[in-house]
Amino acid sequence: MVVKLAPKKVANIVELCRTLLMKCFVTIREFAQLIGKLVASEHGVLYAPVFYKTLEIQKDVELKLNKGNFDARIILSNESKQCINWWIENIHDSYKPIVFKLPDRKIESDSSMLGYGALDVTNNLTLSGVWSLSERNKHINFLELKAAFLALKAFCDRTRNEHFPKPYKPVKKGTIAKWIKQVLILAGIDMTIFTPHSTRGAATSYVSGRIPIATILRTAGWRKDSVFRKFYQRPITNDSSFSKEILLIREIR
Repeated sequence: MVVKLAPKKVANIVELCRTLLMKCFVTIREFAQLIGKLVASEHGVLYAPVFYKTLEIQKDVELKLNKGNFDARIILSNESKQCINWWIENIHDSYKPIVFKLPDRKIESDSSMLGYGALDVTNNLTLSGVWSLSERNKHINFLELKAAFLALKAFCDRTRNEHFPKPYKPVKKGTIAKWIKQVLILAGIDMTIFTPHSTRGAATSYVSGRIPIATILRTAGWRKDSVFRKFYQRPITNDSSFSKEILLIREIR
């Protein structure tokens, strides 16, 4: 059994894709709206993440360059245009299975700072080796990935058209936020004042800090003071070394 998008939704996505490709310039808001549609269609498009991730990357880069202004006009990169064209050409025939078949082969790998090992469980094959002196200076995450690469290279050199499951689901934004928050807490940062989402959370009440509103808007990247007045009312320090002030917040208080 498979899941497919409704014809009306397919037509809507194709229309949005073509509209953006016809424009020389698009706003980040229009771009984000298309990406939202593509992400929401993932349940009916098997390879959706492969062909919207590039778009998300460009959107994030453009937002940083334009200081969070969704109304800024941008030019779509060639890579983004290629991904959008893929949706136009393939979404009509796309689907996603409800249940995937069992994997054709199971391979496991592991690594330490000294060496690595791998096992082809299906065919009862093993692989092992030691890292060179230069490799031993690499981060363990690098070594784990290289061990997996060497296992695939050794066991699947001539493998074609075999199904494989991913052992872990993609990490969610909320999970990453929790990791960042935990690191900040361990670093001694008061999370009741500063939050991990951006430095804007620390650009706060200019009244209590006696800082000119123009300075706060420029530092935080706001164009208008209405957003600032509505959402942020926290202490602020007038120091160009912003990160230093955050780390020394306990001493300041």
